[in-house]
Amino acid sequence: DYHRLSLGLLTYALPVVLVLNILPKFMGVITNGASRWLQFGPMSIQPSELAKYFVVAFAACLLALPNKNSDEDFKRYCLVLFVGAAFTGTVLLLQSNLSTAAIIFFITIILIAVSGLKLAAWLFPFVTGLIVGGAAIFGVDYRRARVLGFLNP
Repeated sequence: DYHRLSLGLLTYALPVVLVLNILPKFMGVITNGASRWLQFGPMSIQPSELAKYFVVAFAACLLALPNKNSDEDFKRYCLVLFVGAAFTGTVLLLQSNLSTAAIIFFITIILIAVSGLKLAAWLFPFVTGLIVGGAAIFGVDYRRARVLGFLNP
């Protein structure tokens, strides 16, 4: 239940989760050519999975606060977008993990949309994200081949 989560605790956890998502680039275990995992003794974790849960909890806590469509609400909305974009960009650029980056992006947009904000407030970031996502897909050969292979087996 996100109501039990402390926004202060999540704010302190933000840099920890972000650093965990940066670490695989420098000290990650390479599996199938991708360095997305951190090894801790016999256990390994994929920090981008933690990022998904963190973005959901952080966005839910911020967007559940009162004052819908006020200046204060708009600041919270911008913070949610910034956190979502930070994790999406980190996972996409450092881990080369477009699928997880897309999930984090869509989770962020869906939470903003269902929070009750006006369409104009989240439509621009949504369209921008689709354009950036399209560029990420079609700008790299192996991603383009995967998507085109999926669309035309």
